Amino acid sequence: MADASFDVVIVGGGCKGLALACYLAKYGGMSVGIFERRHELGLGVYSLESPAPGFTANHCSHWHSARSYYGIFQEDFPEAVDYGLQYKPMLLTFGQYFIEDDSWIGTYHPHFDPTGERTAELWARFSEKDAEKWLYLHDKIKKYWEPAMWEYMHTPAPPPGIPSALTRLALFSNPEETGFNPQWVMMAPYQVYQDMFESPECQLAWARFVWSATAAPDAWAMGMIAAGVLIICLQGADVLPGGSHTVAHVEQKIILENGGKIFANSEVKKILVENGRAKGIRLADGTEIEAKQALCPQCGKPAGEGKFCGNCGASLALIKCPKCGAGSPAGTRFCGECGTRLG
Repeated sequence: MADASFDVVIVGGGCKGLALACYLAKYGGMSVGIFERRHELGLGVYSLESPAPGFTANHCSHWHSARSYYGIFQEDFPEAVDYGLQYKPMLLTFGQYFIEDDSWIGTYHPHFDPTGERTAELWARFSEKDAEKWLYLHDKIKKYWEPAMWEYMHTPAPPPGIPSALTRLALFSNPEETGFNPQWVMMAPYQVYQDMFESPECQLAWARFVWSATAAPDAWAMGMIAAGVLIICLQGADVLPGGSHTVAHVEQKIILENGGKIFANSEVKKILVENGRAKGIRLADGTEIEAKQALCPQCGKPAGEGKFCGNCGASLALIKCPKCGAGSPAGTRFCGECGTRLG
């Protein structure tokens, strides 16, 4: 018999687990238990003492765009703003410094540069052509690229055979109208920027941003990343007073207010499986926790008791690791026990 029971058990209290718990507890009306092995939740959005004594630093995410990071969350949880989730715009979205001649290039936050003209003036120091190209792209991104990105990010994936918003933009739109070259999709980010801009300073600055944000700038077929970075930059860079960990503090308060339970220093050693279904967890100290409802790993909704999700039809069978035999939910890329790649 389990020592405790919840409708849903979440293993790991990182930024995604915390957000999921907020929605399940408040809008799903479920009892939720989060189990985190660290002393504090919020991996991915945490702030700790920095190498400089007496100062706190963001040890993971620091560059946030309020709209693209937690804008929807703020709409769904208005109380989050009262609890401290209040972003402040930085003057620059990003910048690149060149030590050779003590120069720099970057983009201004749209709060301070809504038309892009201030950024264009900065770029004109390196290339008048690039300044004109920036104003051209600024217009196209606002009209076409950005709406496609938000549709892609904030709507469910379309059925097979129906292109997503970004696919429609990249492959099926009129390049003359949208300014998006379909050849970019199969190019590396640095190649996309070479195609966009004339000056090596502009090319290097954007390639460096890709490296910091998400991927290697010389990775083939990652051209959508190059375009995505431009879209996100036009949302602006924002910071949270007190550090990124403010996000975790706000989410924990919402979870607790809606009946959820949070357990730090609680390492999960095993997922308990019964008849091919995950039914709970066992902690390092031997405590067993029951999960009464199964959540679909595909759509995130209560899945029901069958072999397939009652909402989206995804398989609920666990993938068996070929090396250690541990079970993982469908869609998992690596085994949680030994790290072997699955599928």
